[in-house]
Amino acid sequence: MMQWKINQSLISGSVAYFGNKFEFLAEGTFASNHSDTTGSQHTIASYLYGGVKIKEKWIPYIRLDYIHYQDGEIFYTRDNTKSILVGLRHEFSYLAVIKLEYQYVNRQFTGHTDALTAQLAIGF
Repeated sequence: MMQWKINQSLISGSVAYFGNKFEFLAEGTFASNHSDTTGSQHTIASYLYGGVKIKEKWIPYIRLDYIHYQDGEIFYTRDNTKSILVGLRHEFSYLAVIKLEYQYVNRQFTGHTDALTAQLAIGF
């Protein structure tokens, strides 16, 4: 059995704003993984989200996702990814929403995919 010692440091931050008309979310994480054999590798993951209420309960929105792994990364499966998502959300109440989303994803190793999804979310 081989034992590896990996020291990991994570630094994350986020910002959120939900106003009467606009909503905005941003989050980012910087990960540093260090091992005695490979040295240090760094990973950056982040997303940006913005929405606009066009009527009281209808919100079109957009989200951008980004993940970048440094060459030599051994702790994560290294597949650099960029994504854009556009969606429309209807809020029945603060506990129930329905969403329709289109997402384009471009991955380093598997190429691009398109997805159209619908979701009904109910909280309690």
